[in-house]
Amino acid sequence: MPWLNHPAYVPVRDQLADDLRQRIFFFGRTQPVVFLCGGSGSPRRAQIARFLRRQTSSLVFFAEEVWLGVGGDSDADALEMEKGLAELADIVIVIAESPGSFTELGAFSAHEKLNVKLLPVLDRRYEAEPSFINTGPVRTVLARSRFAPSIYTSFDLVLLESSELEDRIARVPWRRHQALDSDDLRESRKHLLLLIVDLVSILFPSTAEHIEYFVERIVGSRLTARVEELLHLGVALGLLTSIEERDADSDTSSRYFATNGIPNLLRRGPVAHSEYRARVVASIQRIPLAAELLEKLEAVREREPA
Repeated sequence: MPWLNHPAYVPVRDQLADDLRQRIFFFGRTQPVVFLCGGSGSPRRAQIARFLRRQTSSLVFFAEEVWLGVGGDSDADALEMEKGLAELADIVIVIAESPGSFTELGAFSAHEKLNVKLLPVLDRRYEAEPSFINTGPVRTVLARSRFAPSIYTSFDLVLLESSELEDRIARVPWRRHQALDSDDLRESRKHLLLLIVDLVSILFPSTAEHIEYFVERIVGSRLTARVEELLHLGVALGLLTSIEERDADSDTSSRYFATNGIPNLLRRGPVAHSEYRARVVASIQRIPLAAELLEKLEAVREREPA
């Protein structure tokens, strides 16, 4: 991070890290998080995503949005990354319409932490077929998932089953609030994501390395998820926005993140959000690069819907 060690920034950096370390964090009720799987570019997946966002206020994301964000040509294992994303979601909806989605359905149904939140959406034409999908994953879902039974529908008119989708979203378990310490946060991908979004809202403009610096000081380095993946997931969910800036001198680029007009998600925490945001802004206004990036990100935030 270009200014993480800048003299104008260090006092704010150290005070915030100290105040957040080894504290209890209180999370209010959040919107349902939906991991929606299907064929790449699938129109029926897009229809379901629009419906869920509008009618149930769910936060919906696709795996490729995160995969492309972290660099799909890397050495990362796509299936392992998707399992991690599925663990974070409240419900995993798989539209069984392509070879990739068949693989996802089989893999998720065999995973004991994931099959309890799995909801297959299947082509009604094959409902009575003694296929492997019907005799394998579908039976597992019926026996274990809180969202059973699977939904059979016409893939040409997938939203005919909109009431079924609403019923399943209504089953997402929720608590009025949750109190988590640093050990809990280390193991909960969803709440770690919410903490990261809150950190970005205080600190932006921020790179992945910048946020990772604070996360490691709050919860330690033994994380169950990569901070970079969670940042790109925040973008996919509409909680964050980002821009890429190229350094002409070194011919390298960095991605900077900001909150997408979303208020902080922690209902109560160990620091005063507005107070720290004011201190951060005051410090980065004294750092030319940071001030320039802040202005650019504010312009992006104004153009994008909250």
